Amino acid sequence: MKTNGIHALSLFALIVFGLADLSFAFRCGTQLVSEGDSKYEVTHKCGEPDHIESWEEERIQRDYGLRREYDSRSGRYSWYRAPFLVNEKVRIEEWTYNPGPTEFIRYLRFENGILTSISTGDKGF
Repeated sequence: MKTNGIHALSLFALIVFGLADLSFAFRCGTQLVSEGDSKYEVTHKCGEPDHIESWEEERIQRDYGLRREYDSRSGRYSWYRAPFLVNEKVRIEEWTYNPGPTEFIRYLRFENGILTSISTGDKGF
């Protein structure tokens, strides 16, 4: 009896987590597009988008580097990791696919050529 419950729970978890993974993907015909795909892969699977908006953002990232510092008390140099900020330019494109009035519009966001998010809009037209 306990093994049936464990099998049922395992099956339930597999279904739930499997479906959760699909929320970050959508189907273009018979092909599945998901986060992490390149612009080339998406174009190959779905064709050209109906609309593209693009812009560039500058982001500040924290990074760490090695620094050498002189310790006057010990008379030695020592190495340590010091945080510093790095400006990073990110090229963003938002592609729109409008499959028509029977399906929902899809918005695909690319950062530096990699698909980072998929969102669903209203019914197409």
